[in-house]
Order: sequence, then structure tokens, then C-alpha cells
Amino acid sequence: MSEEEAWTRRLRLLQLLLRRGHITTVQATQVLGVDRRRALEDLKALERHGVPLRREGEGRLSEWVVEEAWRQVGMDIGLQERLSLLFGRELVESFLRDTDIGDAFARLDRQLEAMGDTVASERDLARKFIYVREPEKDYRDHKETVQQLVEAVVQARYVSFTYARARSQETLRFKSVAPYTIAVYKRGLYLVSHKRGETELHAIERISDLVVHRELDGFDYPRAGEYDPRRLLDSRFGLASDGAAPEIVHLRFDARGRPYAAARRWMPDQEVILRDDGGCDIIFQASGLELVDPILRYGDMVEVIRPASLRERVRDMLTRALALYERDGDDA
Repeated sequence: MSEEEAWTRRLRLLQLLLRRGHITTVQATQVLGVDRRRALEDLKALERHGVPLRREGEGRLSEWVVEEAWRQVGMDIGLQERLSLLFGRELVESFLRDTDIGDAFARLDRQLEAMGDTVASERDLARKFIYVREPEKDYRDHKETVQQLVEAVVQARYVSFTYARARSQETLRFKSVAPYTIAVYKRGLYLVSHKRGETELHAIERISDLVVHRELDGFDYPRAGEYDPRRLLDSRFGLASDGAAPEIVHLRFDARGRPYAAARRWMPDQEVILRDDGGCDIIFQASGLELVDPILRYGDMVEVIRPASLRERVRDMLTRALALYERDGDDA
């Protein structure tokens, strides 16, 4: 019998142990279809490879029991795994605290506490590594919508919903669309949906009257080569689209802005040119409505060189803002 066949059998045995928590040698022989000697070899092989098994009782009915805390977590939790869980929780738990996802983090915390010797280090890690929160959206009133959409995305089920557009104030009904992806962006949740070759982006808090079409056959989720949400957004700065094709963006920062701007990764393909006067030029290709906001944060430390359309948008916004401050403050 090959080594591959042996480990296929042992992985099957491990799955059973994780599900039940214990198994007798007799039961192992029946499940695996092997003799008692080979079943014992398989159990001992799992033990040698780090599965915390202990044998309870004597004779043919003795049981092999897997350590409960290890079984709950399902893996050995080391430093890297703990940091991944910590940052994952910090990134989304606060605004998803009352949803199934928030509940899952709570369960993970309880499972880690069950491991006993890691409790103190878990609490210390939460002070040694922190994520500083930024303004976030509150989904407590949208708990059911979030949970239904997660289910629909995972199970590839069609959905229908009413959507209130923020800019145009329109209210639209989207019928039987395929929910492809849920994106987390700026502490908010967004749905990428697809219908008849077109993709749409929806802020989840503006979705209402959601229906998951369980009575319909699910859709075939596209292969990676046919749909990649990251590639879809690669040349877009942020999520909001202005419908324009990507253009070369050239931003010129003075010496005051360079320490902040040059340390940022504006877009994956950016070029940073350090000038002799202490400033820098940052050049990349992008489109999207959200380019204006980060530029405005730098105030008079940055100038948009191109494209002309972006330069005009920034100038118009600054002009309107300045008009507000030209009035006497007491008249406001």
C-alpha cells in the first residue's frame, strides 16, 4: 500500500476525530476498512505528526480522544496565526459586531481562551499590536441584509433588492442579479453584482427589501480568468467610478508634502520622482471620483499637473470652499 493511500486514509480518520472528538480502535477499523494493526498504525501516525491524542480505557473498547481545545480551533495557533486573527478582528469586528461574522470572532476568542496557556499572551497582543480606528459605518440596522448577502455570495444565489443611489437620489429595483463579491472599503461593506455582462457596485447600507432567490437554481460563479474583482478595480482609485477611462495622473508636491506623499502607495504602478528642490512628483494611471479627496488633504502642498479634468475638479472644489470662508464668520 502506497504512502499516498495511507495518508488519504489518515486524513479521513482525522476528519472523523475532529467531528466526534473520540474513536475506538474497533470503530477505526470499521470506518477505514483495515485490520486492527493498521488502524493502530494510522492513529499513532497522526499522534507523531502533532495531533494531540490520548488513549483512555483498556482493551478493544479503549478510546482515542483528541484534545478539546485543539479540536475546537482545528489547527495549531502560533504567533503568525494569532496576529492574523487579531488584525482581522480589529479591521471588521467593530462594525460587524452584531452579525454572524462578529459572532464568529467571539467564538474564536472563546476557543483561544480554552487553550489556557495562551490567554495572557492574547490579551497582551491586543495591546502590543493595534489598529487605530477610522470613521466607520454602522450595520446594526442592516444585520439581516448583511447575513443574507453573505449567504447568497457563498452559495452563488441570485438576489433582488431596492437600492437608493447617494448622488442622484434615485431609488432603483435590481432584479435577479448575481452577487459576486463583498468588499470591505473604508470601514464599510460594498457588493459587486453582475447581470447581463455588466457589473454594479452597491453600498450595502443603501440596500433594502433584499430577497435571496432560494427557489431558483444558483448561478455558476465565473472562473478566475473570467472575473477577478481586484483586476476590475486595479486602475480605479477607490471604488466610486466616474465612468471615464484611466488616465495618467501627475501630482506635484512641494518639500513640505514630500515626506508624507512619497511614503504612500497611491497606485501599484506609481512612479515617484524626487526633485532637487526637496519636493517630489508622483505619477500613476487611474480613474475614479475619489481621487479628489486625498489631494485636498494636502492643501497648498500639492498641485495637480494632469489630467486637466482632475485639475479642474480640484480647483472648482477649492473655489467653492474658499467662498464659504470669505463671508464674515459672525454671519454664518
